[in-house]
Parts: sequence; structure tokens; C-alpha cells
Amino acid sequence: TAFKQSFDARRDQQQPFYNITLDVPKKGGSLETALASMCRGEKLTDFRDDNGKIVSCIKRDCLSKLNRVCVFHLKRFELNYVTFQRVKKNSRFTFPMEVDLYPYTLHGLCNGDQGVAEKENFESSQQRYVLQGIVVHSGTANYGHYYSYINVNGAWTEFNDATVRPFDVAKKVEEECFGGSAVNVEYNAALKQNIECARDITKSAYMLVYVRADSTSSGGSGSVGALGMAGAVETGAAATTTGMRKTTMTATTKKTTILSSAFRKAPPPS
Repeated sequence: TAFKQSFDARRDQQQPFYNITLDVPKKGGSLETALASMCRGEKLTDFRDDNGKIVSCIKRDCLSKLNRVCVFHLKRFELNYVTFQRVKKNSRFTFPMEVDLYPYTLHGLCNGDQGVAEKENFESSQQRYVLQGIVVHSGTANYGHYYSYINVNGAWTEFNDATVRPFDVAKKVEEECFGGSAVNVEYNAALKQNIECARDITKSAYMLVYVRADSTSSGGSGSVGALGMAGAVETGAAATTTGMRKTTMTATTKKTTILSSAFRKAPPPS
């Protein structure tokens, strides 16, 4: 409520970026829960407002203006502070073929419960994004291999070095891209019997490329070309997301200050 009342009193601090980094929980998660966690924010108790007064505030990340292409980077690698070794998180992380980003936008957060009614007045056709590319990492934190699955003119295709072949995304995306663990039956020589062993799946999605639905439909094929998508995957979509920026905003209502951040499209170069 305080955020809505002081929405027009925010202060912007812009920072350029190329992709949106999302945490992968050790217990597993999904694209939607990761975005919700990003927007949830954290409470700060020592924030100094424009008048020099120390107040409590909430710092959050959200999406302000959406670009044609959204690239999500999944934080699969981290430092183990016990062993001081880099490790890979193989926990299960799911993502949909189509996602509505409106609940994670600044407008959606400000509207709260009114968001459903207000959504139609806020670029309603530009909040729905469809999956167009997946970059997969197979291996550990010390070694591995990258390859991709790309929607080429409506047909999903695997691009793995010299191997280029069709990919049944409906049947294989969970097995090939979600990660997690699998139960295998192995023979134990000491017990002289087969036992079930849970093993981590070491191949999982590392980057996700989503394209706005109205952009894909305008081409008539429901997808983008292989060359264009491959370039976006390799460069972090630099050509299509260069204009996006990260914005930090502050707002004060009486004794409560709310600090948030948003992703905005930068103005065109002069």
C-alpha cells in the first residue's frame, strides 16, 4: 500500500545489463518462483533518505519495461565456503514453454490485487513470452560441455557441435534440461543384489531465451531463425537487449521508505 501511495516519488538510478540472473535453490525451484523471489526484495533498516534521516525500506528487483527478447541466466555455479571449491548445483529447476511476465513487472506489483483488472491497460499483448532457445551445460563446475536447443521456424532442433538433429521438446525437455536426480538400479557386489541409487543429473539448462509472443507471431512462423537465435545465445542477446537498463527507485511515505529496482529500456542513441 505504501508503495502504491508513493509510486510517483521514486528516484531512478540506471545500470546497463544484458540478462536477468536468477538463483537456483538447492531444494529445486522454477522460473516463476525464482522471478517471484527476485521481486520479493529484502528489508533494509539503515537506509538514509533525501533528508538524511535513517528509515526502514525494502529493496527489490522487478521488470519495468519489457524488451522483445528476455534472456534468463540460471546461477548453477557457486563457491562452497567450507571447501572453497566451485561446485555446480544440479537441483531440479523447471521452466514453462510460455510465461506471463506481468506479475513481475513494476506495474503489476504496484497494482497488487488490482493487477488483473489493470493489466488490459498495460501493453497486455506484450507481457506473454514464448521459449525460443535453451543453452544446456553438461558436466561439473570444473569441466563440461555447452550445447543448445533452438526453435527454428517452429521445429525444435539440437545444436551440439557437429550434431544437428530434431529435438522433441514436449517429451524430452524435462529429461534433458530440468536437472535434478534420477534413481538407477545398480548391482552391489558386497550385498550380491541390485540396489537403487540416486544420482544427480549433470546436464541442465544454464540460459533460457524467451521472445515476446507478438514478435514471433509477426514473422508468421512462431519462431526466429536459427542464425539469429544462435547469435543471441552466444552473445547474451547483446544485439537485442542492449537498450535495457536496471533502475533503482526509492519512495517515501511518512516514516516508511520503499526501495526497489526495475528493468527499463534505455532511450535510443542520439
